[in-house]
Amino acid sequence: FYDFLVREGKVRENPARFATRPKVGRDLPDVLSVEEARRLVEAPAELKRPFWRRDAAILETLYSCGLRASEILSLRISDVDLEAGFLRVRGKGGKERVVPLGSYAAKAIKRYLQSAESRIRKTDTLFVNRYGERLSDRYLRRLVADYSQSVLGKRVHPHTLRHSFATHLLDAGMDLRFVQELLGHAKVTTTQIYTHISLSRLMEVYHRCHPRCAASTRLSSPAPPR
Repeated sequence: FYDFLVREGKVRENPARFATRPKVGRDLPDVLSVEEARRLVEAPAELKRPFWRRDAAILETLYSCGLRASEILSLRISDVDLEAGFLRVRGKGGKERVVPLGSYAAKAIKRYLQSAESRIRKTDTLFVNRYGERLSDRYLRRLVADYSQSVLGKRVHPHTLRHSFATHLLDAGMDLRFVQELLGHAKVTTTQIYTHISLSRLMEVYHRCHPRCAASTRLSSPAPPR
């Protein structure tokens, strides 16, 4: 505000120019449980809506690969290697990376590509709408939200599956650096936010490592004979 007043000639200088701005904390991302993620990615096959094969492939790929919305929408058929089990992804700043493709996602993509839903395409883009054109970001958001509302009773954002992907890998013991590489983060500090939400992993390590927690099991054991 004072910078504006200085530019307008209302005041001579900004008295707050040396003040330190408070740091704004980052909200922890929403994460699905493993069971919720399973129910969501299996929803298209269960509900059998129009283009359900495409929708199943989208949801499986989002969760299997932890992609951003822009990354999955820009995937081309030539980016997919079903035999080797990987995707070539174009991330932020045009940076490319290769990510593993889980077996469920690979099967879902193969089923989609073999269906009439895929043959209407007018482009090399992997996922297309009913007119054979690339899906919009708005359409993807609505797709994920509609399926999640149907099976989970809440509206989920595509990025929630990316958050869940990272958190579930960390919960299972994957090294933070590997998760960073899979997500395409330039800095590991960006990935570290997921360490704050891996509660089950945190509690497991805490109970195993803290002397008073570990001691609780030993205290219940019979005392050795003197």
